[in-house]
Amino acid sequence: MKKKKILFYYSIFLNGGIERVFVNILNNLDLKKYEVVLLNTNNRSTFHLKDEIRRINLDKERAREGVLESIQVMRREDPDIIIAGGCINNLTILLAKKIFRMKAKVIFSLHAIDRTTVRKKIIKWFYPMADKVVGINRGSIDLTMKISGVKLREDKIEIINNPVVDENMIKMSKEEVSHKWLDGNHKVFTTIGRLSWEKTQDVMIRALNEIKDKSVKLLIIGEGPEEEKHRELVKNLKLEDRVDFIGHQINPFKYISRCDGFLLSSKTEGFGMVLVEAMACKIPVISTRSMAKPEDVILDGKTGLLCDVGDHREMARLMKLLLDNKELKSELIKGSHETVEKFSVKESVKKYEGLFDGL
Repeated sequence: MKKKKILFYYSIFLNGGIERVFVNILNNLDLKKYEVVLLNTNNRSTFHLKDEIRRINLDKERAREGVLESIQVMRREDPDIIIAGGCINNLTILLAKKIFRMKAKVIFSLHAIDRTTVRKKIIKWFYPMADKVVGINRGSIDLTMKISGVKLREDKIEIINNPVVDENMIKMSKEEVSHKWLDGNHKVFTTIGRLSWEKTQDVMIRALNEIKDKSVKLLIIGEGPEEEKHRELVKNLKLEDRVDFIGHQINPFKYISRCDGFLLSSKTEGFGMVLVEAMACKIPVISTRSMAKPEDVILDGKTGLLCDVGDHREMARLMKLLLDNKELKSELIKGSHETVEKFSVKESVKKYEGLFDGL
């Protein structure tokens, strides 16, 4: 039987959450059934892909510089299915299909909530033309339709949880780690993510400043354009001995698993994948109410703790609560087990394969 050819497209491939989702799908698809290609305008990630997965990197500096060439590659590859993530990437694969009248079925993967005027118009006008729109939960689909005014037929909507947790991730979380604060003598909170405007790591830095116990530390994993701004805030608040920026880590899980709690302070999140990863590492999580449907990941007081966006004082109160109440900490870790199971890579990939087979 001829393999079904699937082309994944994501322009600038970084070390972010959407890219990690794509990698988890790609590495776990049945390669006896599918021929898989990943097309990037520029690959800046350190994520590992199986050798059997063909990768096309156009090596352009900016995404827009590679749009026309990406479309030409799609035509040349002539896949059965093209799937992308992100508003502009989704539009690019639709243009490829329309311009060259390709037979490929087009899948739009919806991860973040796009709120800019231009992107809302793209969503409203072009998303109904996709063969399928995959949402990570119903809340993200409903909120996108409300914000953009797009009308999607129910038969075009597919809800598939992000593939987050697998055996390899659990194995990585148990690897040895060396850090001055992870010696059992400190109380350490951590976070992971791109240091960008929507993640607002300054909120957790200000929350730490509210806690006067100097043995309480914050380990920030990630890099991005806001790093210097955050470092300046740390300096101004005289927190240099309590906040450590350790940059991008190929294995962040070995750090997360040794910490006392995980923080997410985003203004907006399509889905808090890092929260599920922290839960899988068996540490309690505190998050802002930034997701379309927070309860899909966190049931407040049962699987994690929630505070309002931008409220650093409330975040500080919840951090102190976790440190002071060992029983609550244990209950949150125990309660998050079902959430972790729901976002297993195995279950999510099975649904993606069902989607591919049905097109």
